[in-house]
Amino acid sequence: MDGTELGRRIAEARRARGLTQETVAARIRERTGRSVPAVLVSRWERGATTPSAEYVLPLAAALEVAAEDLFRGDGGHGVTMDTPADLPECA
Repeated sequence: MDGTELGRRIAEARRARGLTQETVAARIRERTGRSVPAVLVSRWERGATTPSAEYVLPLAAALEVAAEDLFRGDGGHGVTMDTPADLPECA
């Protein structure tokens, strides 16, 4: 998945809950104790950058979604990432 698709999902989840980018940023700040400006949320939504690992869970919580749903394809119905069942066996 590219950053644009992830950004679309972030924006879609935020809008579906009637949240502003500032509200999402504030919720992430509460969870991480780090300075998170609304412009960072905007960058994630535009696909200009992607959230680093330390922000994935706080972002999902701020959006009231499971982190997996942000990275899942087919509108949350199919997995696009490799799962252990998809990986070849090592011999």
